Amino acid sequence: MDGRIQTLIPIHVARIRHGGPYGAMDPCFDRLFRWAQSIGAPTGRVLTLCWDVPGTAAADRLRLDACVELRTGEDPPPSIELGPVGGGERAQFF
Repeated sequence: MDGRIQTLIPIHVARIRHGGPYGAMDPCFDRLFRWAQSIGAPTGRVLTLCWDVPGTAAADRLRLDACVELRTGEDPPPSIELGPVGGGERAQFF
């Protein structure tokens, strides 16, 4: 996997906390996009925030946030949170 350091400006996201391996996050992103579509909120960038260093935590114990950039005045359903992701340097992998 190739990566680079990128400087981001703060953005507003909807997020779901996921516990477990990266490969099991698709349902979180699916739920975020379904909710955004149901309220007519346009989406932007997609991010995964990693709260643990890969390789130092077991895959089933990783803490990750699935995030989709969006703004809305709607109250989110349970387990979806709205809020900012601060700016600064982030690793981007592709």
